[in-house]
Amino acid sequence: MQSSLGGNARTAIICTMSPARSHVEQTRNTLLFASCAKEVTTNAQVNVVVSDKALVRQLQKELARLEEELRNSGPPHVTSDTASVLRERDRQIEMVIIKILY
Repeated sequence: MQSSLGGNARTAIICTMSPARSHVEQTRNTLLFASCAKEVTTNAQVNVVVSDKALVRQLQKELARLEEELRNSGPPHVTSDTASVLRERDRQIEMVIIKILY
């Protein structure tokens, strides 16, 4: 039952019963279900929504940080393999930004 009722949400359950003798078994089953459901714990948290502009700014900062890290580390020369990898990474970053903006 934990997997069904748990998660990132608050859950409210309303159990109804009948005083009629003909519904004794259903009322008993409802009370058993309510007793089990009462034991389920959840940890509801507010989801953080990031705007497109904030995400683009965050990606630009990360790109600038990585470019600076690349400039400050390693040998001063760039091999053709490294250059092609960098061009591919730039293309991937541009595609992510295009998807976010459009």
